[in-house]
Amino acid sequence: ERDDFVKVLDFGISKVLHAEGGGTRTGAVFGTPNYMSPEQAEGRQGEIDHRTDIFALGAILYECLCGKIAFDAPTLTGTIYQVCYAEPLPLRSFAPEIPDAVVRVIARALAKSRDDRFPSATALRDELARASAPTVFVEHHPDTVVDPPARGATLPAANLPSTTMSGASAEVAKGA
Repeated sequence: ERDDFVKVLDFGISKVLHAEGGGTRTGAVFGTPNYMSPEQAEGRQGEIDHRTDIFALGAILYECLCGKIAFDAPTLTGTIYQVCYAEPLPLRSFAPEIPDAVVRVIARALAKSRDDRFPSATALRDELARASAPTVFVEHHPDTVVDPPARGATLPAANLPSTTMSGASAEVAKGA
């Protein structure tokens, strides 16, 4: 059994489909507002689907990468307002070493419109893997012809620059 990977055990969100008696209405949503999608925070039940989870995962990744909660106000109402209408503070203001491509992936996961988010968790994972892959720069000499590496070939790790990505996002990028 591997012990070097991240497990997300609970997003802290649940949906009551049917309730009998007292104070809970059918379709009421409970959860941690800091990680709710705008459609969930506004109670638009018919719009909640797998892209709501993409938003929550984006909020979790944002927090893992910079140590700050993306949407965090002193009041519940303020937090819900931020989720629905405000952009989180730029990731790079907290962690300037995060590659621009990774910042774009997180921003897309946190898009206010569900149609602008990744269509699936697999698509998010694949794009995050591409965005966080080390880039190798090779100086070009006009008189030298270099064949590209064979498809699926890997370069020795010693030749690659070290990355600054946190362990949690690297594990998500690897698809663990």
